[in-house]
Amino acid sequence: MQEPILLQLDAQGRVVLPKAIRGKDGSFYTCVTEDDGTVHLIPVVGVITKKQAYFWSQRWQSGEVQTSKDLKKGKFKTIPSNNIDDYLDSL
Repeated sequence: MQEPILLQLDAQGRVVLPKAIRGKDGSFYTCVTEDDGTVHLIPVVGVITKKQAYFWSQRWQSGEVQTSKDLKKGKFKTIPSNNIDDYLDSL
């Protein structure tokens, strides 16, 4: 266990976690408060944000499954990336 670190609440009740203990930007935590006032921040993994929600929709996942099947069956066309006209003609 690390040495205790003194933190201060600002006027809006926010605390800045020191770099040594914080997760990556955008990390989610559950906050649990004990009866004695002890506060625990517990990292949460697997949160689906609004920006990611479309990907996990039934419709999108069905498309992902179909795409994987098509790729395994060889149902795709390779277009040289150096010729934009060939690419546009293929659409």
